[in-house]
Amino acid sequence: MVQSDLLNEADHPSTWVVPCTTLLAGENILRVELPAKIAGNARACEVMIDQSRAIDRRRLLRPLGRLPQALMREVSEKLRRTGDL
Repeated sequence: MVQSDLLNEADHPSTWVVPCTTLLAGENILRVELPAKIAGNARACEVMIDQSRAIDRRRLLRPLGRLPQALMREVSEKLRRTGDL
């Protein structure tokens, strides 16, 4: 989940997420590598920057964990760059 707490506090029905995959492509502008167990993930995986989307909050079953600040900054920067924001 990458959205602002403003939407959470407003009880907005959708949530902005950036999914992960265990099919590793290697570090590039569209991926951020997450080592196993860094944020609740059992296996090494990659955040798929190009697959960000809004989903219904009811689809979220359980929290996984938080990314360390350095990895979250990398996700944010790659979202900004690929979205030309």
